[in-house]
Amino acid sequence: GRAMAVRAVREECQTTAPGTDCVRRGAQAVCRPRSVTYGSQAQQGEHIVPRVEVVGPDGRAYQALYYMMQGADGVWQIDGCELTESEAVGA
Repeated sequence: GRAMAVRAVREECQTTAPGTDCVRRGAQAVCRPRSVTYGSQAQQGEHIVPRVEVVGPDGRAYQALYYMMQGADGVWQIDGCELTESEAVGA
């Protein structure tokens, strides 16, 4: 369930999987973070949405919401990502 979704986000963030390609191109904070904090998660329809707080190489804080969907094979995959700049990590 939810623990598997968070594990899937961690694994996706460490690979060059196509599901994270758009994030990799647009956000150095996600590709080369100074720090990463895995926060709470919510259920939205078929999706589990983990909140991940990152500090980019430039020191700016961001919040990433990963929309995770479980495939027919039981594997969790990123179905979408929403990245917003935060005032501060933990805010």
